[in-house]
Amino acid sequence: MQEHRRQSSARPTPRLGAGKPASHAYEVENGVLVLTGYGLRVAVERGHLAVADGVGTERRSILLSRATCGLKRLVVLGHAGTVSLEALRWLHEIGASFVQLGADGEIIAATGPAGTDDARLRRAQALATTNGVGLEIARDLLRDKLTRQAALLERLPGTNDTVRVELAEAPAQLEQAKTPVALRVAEARGASAYWSTWSTVGICFPNREVGRVPVHWHTFGSRTSTIANGPRLAINPINALLNYVYAILEAETRIACLIMGLDPGMGVHHADQRGRDSLTLDLMEPVRPLVDELVLNLLAKRVFSARDLFETRAGNCRLMPSITKPLAEHGPTLARWVAPVVEDAARRLVGTRAASPKQRPVTTPLTQVNRSAGRGTDPSERKTTTRQRLDVEPVCQSCGELLASGATVWCPVCLPVELPKVHRANLEKARAVKDAMRVEGRDPSHGGEAKQKRAATHAEQMRLNTEWEANPKHLMTEADYRTLVLPQLGEMAVRVLMETMGVSKGYAINVRAGKKVPHPRHWDKLRMLSQS
Repeated sequence: MQEHRRQSSARPTPRLGAGKPASHAYEVENGVLVLTGYGLRVAVERGHLAVADGVGTERRSILLSRATCGLKRLVVLGHAGTVSLEALRWLHEIGASFVQLGADGEIIAATGPAGTDDARLRRAQALATTNGVGLEIARDLLRDKLTRQAALLERLPGTNDTVRVELAEAPAQLEQAKTPVALRVAEARGASAYWSTWSTVGICFPNREVGRVPVHWHTFGSRTSTIANGPRLAINPINALLNYVYAILEAETRIACLIMGLDPGMGVHHADQRGRDSLTLDLMEPVRPLVDELVLNLLAKRVFSARDLFETRAGNCRLMPSITKPLAEHGPTLARWVAPVVEDAARRLVGTRAASPKQRPVTTPLTQVNRSAGRGTDPSERKTTTRQRLDVEPVCQSCGELLASGATVWCPVCLPVELPKVHRANLEKARAVKDAMRVEGRDPSHGGEAKQKRAATHAEQMRLNTEWEANPKHLMTEADYRTLVLPQLGEMAVRVLMETMGVSKGYAINVRAGKKVPHPRHWDKLRMLSQS
């Protein structure tokens, strides 16, 4: 009994039924819990789901309650650990999905809650490749994909008129295609043009790590990997990011197919292949450009550290948990995007009308369109908390250290060094702009509008000086000014002196330093200002 108490006291104190414990915290983001590390454990203890993960001394553990955890997806990244059958049943009973992804983004398992069991849907799916329905569905899926890719071209640096024309003509080629092979040829042409625009897309590394990473990691290069003769086994970070988010999308699409009662392996566009979910890959197609846009947003706003990536002995670039964990938390966003695609495919397979009056139309468990229509509401207007962008932990652009929340782009050590560099660069840019304006005859500091403003100001100052000299209002001498007023000006702000005397910043600085003596009409005002 004493030994049991000693072991229990050594474990982190769990917070029952909580989604966000304080220390060693698990975060259930949008209903997603991501486990990483080694020695993963998922089991059931006293009716609660007990999960534990981590590496070395950085371990986490918690007990989740059925009623309050809010869990919709349990995502396991890795393969070192145990998941009990009772835990899988626990997840099934609360309607949560289970997803396991390998180190390279391979889908090891993807299961969801029990779906609809509609025999007519499976029968229609099996006949789709022979009655022309499958060809029409595939054509629409690819048309949506190519249209969204064309809309994304303006954000890609390699875009030119040839690529625009190629993608603009691709939908027409799809319309002319009468066989699955012709569809694949038309899609391949559009894909070749689209991915060619990605070749110079870059990724940002901290200044100190630029020389540490392989040269081919800095840009996208080609979608085809040199070690796999295809997109798999990416050799650079950008392709690895795309592959990993695609894998999450594939898992969510497979779960959506199972919920709808579709067979994930019986496709309408991708050819049948042992061990491949062809229908899942088909229904992913219209959503792939949305994933591409998310990755572009991530590349535009984040600095990646060398420790976020790993290169295998074969040259495969893999993402570390610091990147994969935040990416995996965006499964609900991808599921929401693919849901209408899956439901539309099921509806078209069965037909817009039921086979007989006794048969109900295809259900919509993913988008709840039928339920919303019955209530007279539009499901698109419902509020959602799913995130719209991919986020990872920010790092210092100079040294690569992790930044605290709300910090600048540099850590406290690098900030004093890097900020002056930025100021000097901005000053050089400003000087270059002024030089260009002078060459064009638009000198911003001499001539034109600037000259007119200076002339007007100088004329006004001379007028005021003349008026004062015609009727002097004090008997203070210059010696009195230097003795009584000037010593007090050193503590005044330059802007206050500018507003008091109506002079330029440079002149006010010289007055405060004693290099210039202002007109006597200002002495009284300055003395009163210094005494206030």
